[in-house]
Amino acid sequence: MPSHLIEQIFSTNVIGPIRLTRELLPVMRQAGRGRFVIVSSVGGVRGMPATSLYSATKGAIERWAEALAHEIAPFGLGVTVVSTGTFRTDVYDENYTTSYADRQGPYAPHHAGLDRAGQRVTRTAKPPERFAAALEKALQKDAPFARRAIGGEAQMMLMASRLLPASVLHSLTRAATGLPRPHALRPHHAGIRPE
Repeated sequence: MPSHLIEQIFSTNVIGPIRLTRELLPVMRQAGRGRFVIVSSVGGVRGMPATSLYSATKGAIERWAEALAHEIAPFGLGVTVVSTGTFRTDVYDENYTTSYADRQGPYAPHHAGLDRAGQRVTRTAKPPERFAAALEKALQKDAPFARRAIGGEAQMMLMASRLLPASVLHSLTRAATGLPRPHALRPHHAGIRPE
């Protein structure tokens, strides 16, 4: 991905929601009630291949939302983080989404596997109306902080993240996305001796 997009992605997915919250917060504090809903994804639960920057922004906004919930709870305000699965939106339309995949470069085998996985996911994507109905339920929460998964794969990822070791999740993600087997982590002796 081109370097100039790094700041743009963080600006959209992290700085934008933070600025919007800062604008709304004084009125909501004065009202003494209300809820912020932060839309995240499975990429915020675990880093996902080929979307590392996106995953990083969603992880960042989730950690910020958790901290925000503590800060605003004394004012009668709450935060819900919504981890979304896959819904049929324009993001999956080639006419609306730019790909920076170098299909001839060193990551070509990665892209081939990810393309196949992406086609499977796109075929099972749910209509956006299902997201809207689940979001309405998320707004009914009254806890200072709540997390809700919307979509089957998001529910599975949240549950797996709570129950499985990171190494197992990493292997499952690799297998599900068709990435090549790891080779880089072989032990080597570059003059470092274990103590």
